[in-house]
Amino acid sequence: MVDQLYDKCHVRSNDQVRFSIQHPELDFGIHIPFDQALNIRGETLLEEIEKVAQSNQAFRIHDGDTQLEITHIEMPQGSGRMSFKATDVSQLVHSKRSLIRIDNSTDSMCLARSIVVGRCKVNQNSTPEWKTRQNIIRQSKKIYKR
Repeated sequence: MVDQLYDKCHVRSNDQVRFSIQHPELDFGIHIPFDQALNIRGETLLEEIEKVAQSNQAFRIHDGDTQLEITHIEMPQGSGRMSFKATDVSQLVHSKRSLIRIDNSTDSMCLARSIVVGRCKVNQNSTPEWKTRQNIIRQSKKIYKR
C-alpha cells in the first residue's frame, strides 16, 4: 500500500514524507513524523496502528471511516558546490559572473565607478536605452585605461 502511494505521489527515496491517520473513534490521530521515504514502509504504519488498536477496542481500521493523509516534501537533488581552481584573484574575477572588476590604475575613482555599476545592475532591464547606457559604461572603462 505504501509503495502504491509513493508511486502515485511521485515520491523518491530521499524525499521527506509524513503519514497521519484519522478516525472518529480516535481522540488523537496516529502520526508518523517526517522521515526519508525509504525509512517509512508498510510495517512502520502497521506498528503504529497496532499500538493504538491495543489500547482502543472501538477502533476498527477497516470500517471505512479511516482517513490517511500523506505529506510529501520533495528534496532538491544536486551535487553540492562546484569546485573552483583559481590560482589568483584575476582568474576568479574573470571566471565569475557575479564579480565585476573596477580598474583603478589611473585615478582614484573606484568608489564612484563601483556605485554607478551597482546602481546600473539594480536598475537593469532589456530596453534599447538601457543597452546603450550599459555600452557607454563599458566603453568608459577603456577611456580611463589610456
